[in-house]
Amino acid sequence: MRAGRVYAIPLQGERKPLVIAGGLNLPVGVAFRDGDLYVSAVSRILRLRNIEARLKQPPGRELVSSAYPADTHHGWKFIAFGPDGKLYVPVGRRAISASPIRIVMRRSRARCGNRKSRGCRARGA
Repeated sequence: MRAGRVYAIPLQGERKPLVIAGGLNLPVGVAFRDGDLYVSAVSRILRLRNIEARLKQPPGRELVSSAYPADTHHGWKFIAFGPDGKLYVPVGRRAISASPIRIVMRRSRARCGNRKSRGCRARGA
């Protein structure tokens, strides 16, 4: 993760890891939908279009959203698409004390390329 790279391993041919994105800040979350790869990098979500067909010459990164905090200590974003086709991104942290967990989930319309987000809140008891 310190290198800030995202790797892919081809399923056919030589199974050698290929760097498909680099220079990112904590790229820990990935999600795949309709041929596109979405990558979280602390304060932003990026998209690599039609990535499977372009592993050896990856496409340029498209910014999906930069609406997230830039603090690296809260920047781990494990992303996933829900059954509604929306991209879900966690925003928040567990409280340091014994108080309840506070999590904010943001639901993005990443699939259609709309940069607007809808927020929905979830709070632990």
